[in-house]
Amino acid sequence: MAAVQVGAALMADRCDLTDLLVDQCACQTHRGEPAPDAGIRSGGVVAKFPGICSGCGDRIAIGDLITAVDSGGWVHAICT
Repeated sequence: MAAVQVGAALMADRCDLTDLLVDQCACQTHRGEPAPDAGIRSGGVVAKFPGICSGCGDRIAIGDLITAVDSGGWVHAICT
């Protein structure tokens, strides 16, 4: 997402995943890490239990869209 001029103020770039300012975001993309080869097994399901994403390491909340991976774990669908 690019910076946008709004009136006299300049809105800084924001992460599409976290909506944080890019320079404050610690998601996989903004940490500079390549996307993992997750070995995806499913098209995605809604999480029924909380957990940890094996792709980005962030929390999986109940209701998040997740995908199973060959390692036996789960990742956010957006982390695939």
